[in-house]
Amino acid sequence: MNFKLKPHLNPNELGGALFYPSYLPQFNLWWHGKNDLIDTHSWVDPDTDFQALDLQPGHSVVTICGGACHALAYLIKQPSVVHAIDTNQTQLALLEIKAKAIQHLPDHNAVYQFLGPANHHDNLKRYQRHIRQHLSEESSAVWQARDLFGRPRYHHFKNHLYRQGKRDQFIHRFKTLAQLLGIDLVSISNSHTLHEQRLRMDDALNKASRKRWYKLIDRLPLYQEVLRRFKQYCQQFVSKENYFTSFYLGKQLESSTPLPTHLQEKNYRILKKAMDRLQLHCIDIQGFLTTQATETIDAFQLLDVQDDLDADEITKLWDQIKRTSNQGAKVIFRSKHKHPPFISILETAIGKDWVTDPERNQSLYQSERSCFYGSIFLYQKRS
Repeated sequence: MNFKLKPHLNPNELGGALFYPSYLPQFNLWWHGKNDLIDTHSWVDPDTDFQALDLQPGHSVVTICGGACHALAYLIKQPSVVHAIDTNQTQLALLEIKAKAIQHLPDHNAVYQFLGPANHHDNLKRYQRHIRQHLSEESSAVWQARDLFGRPRYHHFKNHLYRQGKRDQFIHRFKTLAQLLGIDLVSISNSHTLHEQRLRMDDALNKASRKRWYKLIDRLPLYQEVLRRFKQYCQQFVSKENYFTSFYLGKQLESSTPLPTHLQEKNYRILKKAMDRLQLHCIDIQGFLTTQATETIDAFQLLDVQDDLDADEITKLWDQIKRTSNQGAKVIFRSKHKHPPFISILETAIGKDWVTDPERNQSLYQSERSCFYGSIFLYQKRS
């Protein structure tokens, strides 16, 4: 198989593209299966979004659903509503089952077992006794669906949920290539200081370059990106203090290490009471915004959806954002690219109604603990 990028893509510009195998034409059919589970968790760092969006009680929030965790995290800021939008019903079902687990399981420990390690047989009982009856018809159909071996999809919660998504599987395969070269990513991630972590990573890469398989594996563009991105990750954050490490390495979330915002015990009761403010919509974001009244939304989270839109679609999307946004509203979005090609189109579409600060954008990018995307942008509507 010839692992080449599409001709118009520059490998040096693909900031987080190693996690997007759709850039490889051979993966398109596999990656874009209708309503498949792509992400089992969010690669958005809620702390970065909290800095950027400055969410206040009573705010109205619109977000792309994706891996769902960030949509749940927003609820601790007591917004009036969080609209989660996605065209993939399975991703919405993931958000709903996480929300219902927090809302209806008997205590925080049960929630942690179901959504943290997510690998215990008792989770099947938790699903049947406390969650299933509260799911919508659409989400219930997703989790009751069976695979080729007759296993219901809700069994993911006893078989390590965070290894079941397509992106999880893709990352794992490239982690395996690193192991073939003797690069022990788990050992590197167990470093106690940033200095130690950097030394271990550099030492592992030096040793790998002497392996006879190195030249063959190192020719794979996405393998090069995996190492580059993981090296950046190791240079910026101590892995033991960063829960995204578990997602990179396919490990279970452990209570002895920092947990995602929506799983932290201090946030449990706040989230449990706020779940009725979460609304799910299976529709594209532009279509959703056309149903909303003028000047009613305070914050928008677009993830990287604009990477896949053409000029006309971006213009129409921002026309709706301009119409539905309150004065002072903020829009945050990510991109796979360091320098997204659509920015010039966006700037033309928004005119002088919105402002952004390149230095602030770079600061937000540096603060994001996942090191997943290629860039982050924050725009604010002029008051």
